Amino acid sequence: MTTYEKTIKFLTPFLTAKSINPSSGKPFFLGIEGPQGSGKTTLSRTLAKEIPRLYPKLKVIAFSMDDFYLTYEKQNKLANQNPDNILLSGRFLGTHDLDLLNKCMTKLSKENDGVDIPVYDKSKHDGKGDRLPFVNWTHIVGPVDVVIFEGWFNGYRSYKESSDVLKRWKVLKFQHPVACEGISDNNIVRLNQDLAEYECIWKFFDAFVGITTDNIENVYKWRLQQEHDLIKSAGSGMTDKEVHRFVDRYMPGYWLFYGSLDLTMKQFPSINVCIDEKRNVIRCSSRSHL
Repeated sequence: MTTYEKTIKFLTPFLTAKSINPSSGKPFFLGIEGPQGSGKTTLSRTLAKEIPRLYPKLKVIAFSMDDFYLTYEKQNKLANQNPDNILLSGRFLGTHDLDLLNKCMTKLSKENDGVDIPVYDKSKHDGKGDRLPFVNWTHIVGPVDVVIFEGWFNGYRSYKESSDVLKRWKVLKFQHPVACEGISDNNIVRLNQDLAEYECIWKFFDAFVGITTDNIENVYKWRLQQEHDLIKSAGSGMTDKEVHRFVDRYMPGYWLFYGSLDLTMKQFPSINVCIDEKRNVIRCSSRSHL
């Protein structure tokens, strides 16, 4: 079975229950996590298309953590205020408009009469990205029955103590000296503090899908595949070395917090779909209750 097939089977009792009394009360919130290149966005889009086909009474919307990156102006301001923190120099954990995201999730949860979802264009400003004007946002008319929210670090949990994250960081610096170069202990403490701010978003989830992999280093291979495909279609792109350095910037987030997904999996009805380098499902586990 594919990741989609595993997921839709897991969701069946929830969607069936919701379809009995659609468009009333709080929507069903589904959180989806998966490393970059794992297929989480494809899964999200497929679910948004297939759920209404399988359950015609249900109105489904899907959006991403990426939609809520700071504007170009605010991102530059953040980077300039933290010149010694390369993790905040571009799009990464800690560079999202959490206030706006929280307002959107709260509005859907409590009022459910429509919401405006920002649209972010990563190609703006020579690849630095920017949020599009309000007229270009996705304007949702409520009520909504199912909300799908995906992101590469959805469900990650921060360390309770700075000393704990620094202890782990010390080991990582020894194991991955190149990828960890230029990242100070203070940067990591800030990263851990930033992640803690996101955890209020996870509380909206009614169920959770975690796409995990048997080797997190697969992210490098998946991103290379994406770039090679881009070069074939567009004629230009990053070199393999440039792609590797690009992914390096994200790896501290994976190495530090990837293992914390177990806590989130235990908090919600959840399914963990583990895939290999070729994105084949190699094992799957779930815990489901209504």
